[in-house]
Amino acid sequence: MNTGSPIKLMLVDDHRIVLDGLKSMFDQDNNFQIVATAGSAEEAMSLLQTKHPDVLLTDYRLPDASGLDLCVWIKDKLPATKRVILSMYDEVALVRLILKEGVDGYIMKSVQQLELKKCAPPNYSGHAVRKP
Repeated sequence: MNTGSPIKLMLVDDHRIVLDGLKSMFDQDNNFQIVATAGSAEEAMSLLQTKHPDVLLTDYRLPDASGLDLCVWIKDKLPATKRVILSMYDEVALVRLILKEGVDGYIMKSVQQLELKKCAPPNYSGHAVRKP
């Protein structure tokens, strides 16, 4: 049980069913507060002007930009926000590129709920999580 303030989380995914599932999962946990959801990088950038999440959890492939582009953009605008990419792609070169660009983590969509929740502060270790 959370004894401090909940982690403010922004979710970005262009697949509504995935976004709704993530929102439902995090809404059931008092350790998290969803401050915004978006279906595109452009929508996320607009929301980030007024929402200041502790963690941005974004899909890698979005309809108008990559999750990496979004993470690079937010790094300058909200440097305290942790940026984590959630994706189905398990290509080592892609993960290395994402981490080289300073993204805080890369998580496979195949992870279990508990493991996904561990990838947000204060539990976040700063390492990529790759699951087969």
